[in-house]
Amino acid sequence: MATLQDFLSKMGRECGDHPADAILAVDWVQSRMASILERAAFPFLIKETTFQTVAEITAGTITCTNGSATITETTSNANGWSSSVEGRYFRRDGDSEFYDISTFNNLNPDTLTLARNYEGSSGTVKGYSIVQRIYSMASDCREVIGMTVIDSPTRMEKVSVTDINRGLLNRPQVGSPPNFWAPIGRDSSNIMRVEVYPIPDEVHGILYHYIQTTPTLKSDTTLLPQVNYVVLRAGWLSDYWSWRAAHDDAPAGALLAAGKYEEEFERKLKEMLIRECPNFPSVPIRLAARYAKNHGTKFGPSKHTVLLPD
Repeated sequence: MATLQDFLSKMGRECGDHPADAILAVDWVQSRMASILERAAFPFLIKETTFQTVAEITAGTITCTNGSATITETTSNANGWSSSVEGRYFRRDGDSEFYDISTFNNLNPDTLTLARNYEGSSGTVKGYSIVQRIYSMASDCREVIGMTVIDSPTRMEKVSVTDINRGLLNRPQVGSPPNFWAPIGRDSSNIMRVEVYPIPDEVHGILYHYIQTTPTLKSDTTLLPQVNYVVLRAGWLSDYWSWRAAHDDAPAGALLAAGKYEEEFERKLKEMLIRECPNFPSVPIRLAARYAKNHGTKFGPSKHTVLLPD
């Protein structure tokens, strides 16, 4: 199978006495590969991996003060907190509000700093819970296409974060296993995140399948065999002739050549899409709540305890 260097060597021969700029030549391959692979959820890009949900923390008791962002453990070192709770969510027993935990402070007693001031009633020796509802996916994940709780086993249903926000503002249900998942943007490292619901209170293995992002190409990177050489060649030559057209010694037909290769790129890419189309994964569709509320499926009544709004 050809590497990036092999491909560029062939393109160099087509350029004749006017070789492409070395850096631009790689950029053209990278951008065209992205144009191809991101056009559809190609099945050859599907990968699978797992992550684990995090168990609920309820050990010990806390002291909280209305208007303060600091939560203090009542007895020093009794709660077992660590820096791992940063980014999770705190809720005092009896309250409905969740608070994002910004910082764990290793003091005596230990404290948590919330992302906003505590809005409930002040209290000491109070019960609480710390949970995690948002999880980061694999670093090369572009789009999640399905999730399954391994130990149940239960297929989780994909919903939108808008569905969850409309029907479950305070995320009232903590329990296992989670039934739903929703894409929720990317973290500070540009890694995709999902929210799961009900918020897990136990450790569960979650198997998920995803479409991988376009790989970063290096000279020894093996190009994907499913991407036809003719597609990549046409796109690269379109970029090359557009670049050549800006030079003083450019041939008169440089822009015409760029346009011709761009048309060929689109035509060959459509042929690739048609060829791969029968292999595309199916996408499950969630029944609207007004139907799911009173109707089951051919496999039996609806198992969900929470009905999201239409």
